[in-house]
Amino acid sequence: MHDIRYFVGAMRSPEFHRRKFQSIVEGLIFQHEQWSGQTVELEIGSIPDDLPIHVKIALYRILQEALSNAYRHADTDKQWVKIWADDHDIYVVVYDKGRGFEPPPLDGPQATEHEAHIGLRGMRDRVAILDGEFKLFSSPGKGTRIEVKVPIHG
Repeated sequence: MHDIRYFVGAMRSPEFHRRKFQSIVEGLIFQHEQWSGQTVELEIGSIPDDLPIHVKIALYRILQEALSNAYRHADTDKQWVKIWADDHDIYVVVYDKGRGFEPPPLDGPQATEHEAHIGLRGMRDRVAILDGEFKLFSSPGKGTRIEVKVPIHG
């Protein structure tokens, strides 16, 4: 029953049009911690109040996928999230010190289309739509780090 409540809550819109991005992120992290039993350490800087809704949604979904991936695959009980903005871009970094893996190529002729990597491709594609940058760092035994940079006005 606990999993069903989480799933229903995760699919419900967090009122992107009305809430500030920081509040949305804090809600997602609280929900993730309650469902997974993991600890997420959040460091969030000043984020513009007028962040466009399509940027909020894309970053929310990327963060949701990154947290979920670490829960399912990293074999760790803690994750870190850092979010900040400068005059032009917003940055999101999610990392863990878990099991890590050998990342598949996500771009170019060797890019993976394997079903197991659909979440990574989805994050990459959301960032590309916003004309941003997506970076994935991982290696076995060294944890995983995802870095996202997108223009504030997408």
